[in-house]
Amino acid sequence: MSKPKPDKPEQTGLSRRAIIKGALAGSAVTATSLTGPALAGPESVARYFDAVVVGGGLSGLAAALELKRQGKSVLVLEARNRVGGRVFSFNSPGQFQHLTVDGGAEFIGDPQLRMMELAQRYSITPVPTFNQGRNIYYRRAKATTFNAQGPFGAVPIDYGVF
Repeated sequence: MSKPKPDKPEQTGLSRRAIIKGALAGSAVTATSLTGPALAGPESVARYFDAVVVGGGLSGLAAALELKRQGKSVLVLEARNRVGGRVFSFNSPGQFQHLTVDGGAEFIGDPQLRMMELAQRYSITPVPTFNQGRNIYYRRAKATTFNAQGPFGAVPIDYGVF
């Protein structure tokens, strides 16, 4: 049986201050400076910025670009080794490994007018989607194809979540 993870920071011996200090100083944090190189380690960026944006998702990047447009120096901190937040893609495993799969937040439409405006502002061309043909549902290392004309459209019924 594995050791239970501590619920509270004091159980780890780390304070919030120590965690933040380590994150800022350590190489686990990707520091992206909008005043210098596109991707740089924490040791190679300036020490002072007009603003620090925590999170390199769409909102963080949009905020950083707006601040930069206003002439401010900006540092974006992202814990992952990539930017984009929930928006990402990956190569499908198994029998469909030749396909690129959207891993999250890949659709925008009428309800997300501000997101559509943001895409237009930065010349991001939307790719139309179609609800035709067979779809692939990948869960627990198993790929299943299904027809998009089911009761939930392009979303298969996943009895494993009930």
